[in-house]
Amino acid sequence: MKRINLRNKVEPGAESLTGPALVDYVNKKQNLWKAEVPSFSVETLQKKLMDVKYAAPPSDEHRAPEMPINEATIPDSFDARTQWPKCPSIGYIRDQSDCGSCWSFGAAEAMSDRTCIQSNAAFTGELSSNDILSCCGRT
Repeated sequence: MKRINLRNKVEPGAESLTGPALVDYVNKKQNLWKAEVPSFSVETLQKKLMDVKYAAPPSDEHRAPEMPINEATIPDSFDARTQWPKCPSIGYIRDQSDCGSCWSFGAAEAMSDRTCIQSNAAFTGELSSNDILSCCGRT
């Protein structure tokens, strides 16, 4: 079984870029969104992250089995925005800023997209990341 790497090729030396040099590299390589140097310090970000003591690697019993891939079935290109043009949420990336709850943004964005696709664009709204956070006690 041949493994396929679907991510963009990273130029030699680019993996060590940081700060403005990394931002410039990312912005030159794609036009789907705009990277910016964060306005907060690494220390501020670290205070908002979950402690690693709560994270555990997945066990083999929860790991999905590897499946063979028929390369002939993979299209040369695919853009969900053109596949489902009546679903505006697919092309929109919400501003998470410095919120610390990226998981709720990602979940709400994915559910908004999937609901639009499944309903054949009968539903085109944006589900609320704040509603997902409402049970957390803090946002």
